[in-house]
Amino acid sequence: MKTDGQKFLDELAALPCNCFDHRFAESSAKLGLGAVFDRNELKLLYEASLRALLCHLAINGVGTPGPIRAEEEPERRYSEQQFMGARELLYASPGWQNLAEALRERVESNFLNVFVNQENLAW
Repeated sequence: MKTDGQKFLDELAALPCNCFDHRFAESSAKLGLGAVFDRNELKLLYEASLRALLCHLAINGVGTPGPIRAEEEPERRYSEQQFMGARELLYASPGWQNLAEALRERVESNFLNVFVNQENLAW
């Protein structure tokens, strides 16, 4: 019998292959998260993961022509705050608290990575 977490991932996996939702579901299923997180906790992970992607894109200027501009800083800051808030909600969930440390690290590296590309570092 499938858990509500596994059913949620099945719903997302049924969406087109080229969308974030489908890729999230596939990655989550490979890690076995449908069995350890309930639907709500997977939604928290989904939100934090989406916010991480949006933050990464904002910080690195992906999708905007030309160099990163200083006037875009409020948008980058807002995106970072949204990511950190979503991540903290996930970290406070019972499923995350009960997750084995090794699996936590894999989830973080797969879903919650935000970094500044080398060419965008201010020296």
